[in-house]
Parts: sequence; C-alpha cells; structure tokens
Amino acid sequence: MAPILSHLKAFERYLESEKRYSSHTRLAYRKDIEQFLCSQYPEKMPDPHEITSRSVRQWVMNLTSAGAQPRTIRRKISSLRSFYRYLIRNGITNHNPLSGLQTPKIRQKLPVFLDVSRSYRLGEASDESPNAKLAAILCEFLYQTGLRRSELIHLQRVNVDLAMGQIKVLGKRAKERIVPLTERALALARQYDKMRPATTSENFFVRPDGRPLSDKYVYNLVRNHLKAFSTHEKRSPHVLRHTFATHLLDEGAPLRAVQELLGHSSLAATQVYTHNSLEKLRQVHRKAHPREK
Repeated sequence: MAPILSHLKAFERYLESEKRYSSHTRLAYRKDIEQFLCSQYPEKMPDPHEITSRSVRQWVMNLTSAGAQPRTIRRKISSLRSFYRYLIRNGITNHNPLSGLQTPKIRQKLPVFLDVSRSYRLGEASDESPNAKLAAILCEFLYQTGLRRSELIHLQRVNVDLAMGQIKVLGKRAKERIVPLTERALALARQYDKMRPATTSENFFVRPDGRPLSDKYVYNLVRNHLKAFSTHEKRSPHVLRHTFATHLLDEGAPLRAVQELLGHSSLAATQVYTHNSLEKLRQVHRKAHPREK
C-alpha cells in the first residue's frame, strides 16, 4: 500500500476516535481525497510532500469545468485541507500544497420551509397503508422536534422519556442534548409506542415489519409524504428541520434557545434561519407601507 493511503487510513481513524465524526462524514472525506489522488496521480500514488499546489489547482479547475457546484468544490477542498492539517500536526510532512488556495465563493441559499398553514396537516396519512401512516408520524415528529434524519433514525427507546415529556438526542460528534416534547409530539410518541411493531431493535422508530430504519428509507418516505404539502423540488427531512427553526424564530423564540434545540455548535449555523424571518418582515412591510401602494 502506498504510504499516502496508509496515512489516509490513519486519518480516518483519527476522525472516528478523536473528532467523533459519523461514518457518513468519514466516508465523504475519504472519497474526496481518493478522488483527488486518482484524478491527479493516476499512475502512481505520491508521497504527501510530492503533491503540488499546481495539481490541486488543476483538480479544482477540472471540477469546475465538469459542472461541480461551488459548495461541492468547497467541501472537497476542505476534506483535502483537513487531511494536510492532520499530516502536518503529526509531523508526517511540513509541506502544504493548499496554502494560499482560494476557494470558490457561494451564494447563500435560504433554507426551504413549509408555511405554518401547511404544517397543520403533516400528521395526516395519505392512505391506510403502514408506510403512509409511518410517514405521517415521522414527518410530524421531525417538525415538532427539529431532529436531523440521522438523529431520528438512531433515537433509542430508552432515551424517549414519556413521563418527563422529553428525549435525549445523540447529535453530531456524539454531542448529547435534551429536547423537550410539545404536547403534540408527546401524544404522537405515546401513540407510536402503543402501535410499535414487535422487534429486537433498541431504536424507538422502526419499519412496519420491525426492521431498523435506514437513511434512504426515511428520505423516500418523507419526500413522498411532502408532495401534498410543498411545491418545492426539495422535500427532504431537513426541510422539516428548517421549518421547525423558522417557525420558532417567527414566533419570537430567542436565537440561543433555537441553537440549543437544533444542537448547533455555532450560533452562525442558526442565524441563517433569521434571513427567512427578515424576508417575512420585508413582505409585510411592502404590503402595509403607504409608499408601496
């Protein structure tokens, strides 16, 4: 095995044991770095000090020419940059081919969210099938709690406290947080607990046949269910998290409180939702101000 691939394996172990990154995130880092290596050094894997700034810039140019979005390119550069930070910190090399590299700027998109009026019907199943009923429950619960898809999938039954009306959530980088349940969410959890199929799974939510949920399964359930509520092309579980945050802020919830509920480590990650609220204010202002009429 080429030395750089050995270092890449060690880097993956570092991301798992010290950074506590999820398997999904670790896989994304590895794929980005391997893509760079295979693209720029197809004949022979180089040592870390042999990688040139020119090859990195050429890689970025190739990605751009191939139509990759600026956000995707920034993520790939970030993966390679993190790898070199690890190599330098561990004394493997003092060479950094990404030094001075400019990353493409991206235009910040406002998160997609549902109108309040549409959110009232999230818990309505489209038909009587087990999948349709589960989709309605999951969508309503995601909206009521603001959980990420992975957090919903791995929510443990032991961490759902129906007596206290709260759940303990294991978020990114193994950070735990307590999320209080609204009356609706608590009623939903109690309802599901009674109808939950017999299973050996420790997860609270499972498929109708008792098997564990998967990322793709939940994504498809939610996407199909949201067809009745949104004309946006984007109908992922994250839309419901965006909706949760936006509606709380629109109703006057403090930004810090929403940050804690979402499990954001940085307040900047939460502030993106205030743009939605400001846009709502602008619309009200335009409709109500005499000079706009």
